[in-house]
Amino acid sequence: MTKFFQTDQKNQIRQIDAFAEGCWIDLVNPSDDEVEDVCAASGLPDEMVKAALDEEERARVESDDGCNLFILDTPLLMDTDGGDMYLTIPLGILYNEKCVVTVSLRGNPILKDFMSKRTKIDTTKPVGFVLQFMLENAKRFLFSLRQIDKMSSRIQEELQKSMKNKDLMRLLDLQNSLVYFSTSLNSNMNVHIRAEKMPAVRQNEAYQDLFEDVVIETKQAIETCNIYRDILT
Repeated sequence: MTKFFQTDQKNQIRQIDAFAEGCWIDLVNPSDDEVEDVCAASGLPDEMVKAALDEEERARVESDDGCNLFILDTPLLMDTDGGDMYLTIPLGILYNEKCVVTVSLRGNPILKDFMSKRTKIDTTKPVGFVLQFMLENAKRFLFSLRQIDKMSSRIQEELQKSMKNKDLMRLLDLQNSLVYFSTSLNSNMNVHIRAEKMPAVRQNEAYQDLFEDVVIETKQAIETCNIYRDILT
């Protein structure tokens, strides 16, 4: 699925019908034809656009001939036979002088907040777009960690009443989720550090303040994840 958005003259995000300079293109599990069309319009290389469609793709930064790619791990709640389980999947943010493109295998709640104006973004300022996503993504990890902690507490209460294999397996699933989160958060932090070195961030005071918030939230998520892992163990 392909959607186009643009910040208007009133600094409000709105959906548009087709590609335009300074727009944001959101791709969710796109077909090869959709990727080809977006690459033709934006000038972004198809290998960059397709990178985040690999579930095993690691968080990283890549730049080539004016095209920039940030791949970040994002938390995902999965409904399994044994109950809810958190995983992480990659999401790519690409930009050049023409537009910003986001691409992932599944819809992302942070991007939905961008679309619904709950979080203010400017499609004509791609670096600010990337930093804002990094901040909201770190907050999303913290929210998910709190949900994991609540699940863990409920299961432990059940185990005090009667020891069941099902409950022990649920705890193991939660522990696995924390391992995924820990790995992803540390990988994301490495990407954040790379972003700090960008001239656009170094030369913009507002971006520097936003970046500091990103680091604070990510460090808090990493520390919280480590604490929950120790408790659960």
